[in-house]
Amino acid sequence: MDEDKEQRPSCNCKKTTCLKRYCQCFQGQFFCSHACKCKGCWNSEHRRTFVEEHAELRLKTKPGASQSKDSALTGEQRVHGKGCTCNKSGCKKNYCECFKKQVACTTRCKCQGCENSYGTGGKGLQEKGDPGGPSGKPNGAPDGGDGSPGASGESAVVIDEELLRPTEAGVAENVAAIDDPLDPGTRIHDNW
Repeated sequence: MDEDKEQRPSCNCKKTTCLKRYCQCFQGQFFCSHACKCKGCWNSEHRRTFVEEHAELRLKTKPGASQSKDSALTGEQRVHGKGCTCNKSGCKKNYCECFKKQVACTTRCKCQGCENSYGTGGKGLQEKGDPGGPSGKPNGAPDGGDGSPGASGESAVVIDEELLRPTEAGVAENVAAIDDPLDPGTRIHDNW
């Protein structure tokens, strides 16, 4: 946990014991302070060892949990890590996570009738059955004319989905540790 006192968030958690990603302090890797209005807090300096072990277990169980949903790429290219699920807004309002972050929708998105024009030259995603529009490319990926991405000098972003998924063995090993009681009579239930 970080000791920096400046720009420290303050939380008002009531049922999470400040050990879940919903807690602004825990997510920011801070201990809760006197400015916090939380109840039943376990994220404190005198429980440092427990909190650090708990945070490490969370990272093993779900490695990307403490990272931002959008990841910066080369230059101005950014993608939303999870994608949006818009049905009626056409990805043109701030309900859309991609639109709000000013990034283009990608094949990770489950949106319908996408009209998000960020980074796609005003095209947006095409119909749901067509994964990337007329060229078959994922959501405005650069096309050099010969069908190969990037042949016109633009760069293409390729993300290996398999690297982002936790293995079943890795998850199974950590499930037993999560289910162990922290203190006799006290349990923290996770929904992560």
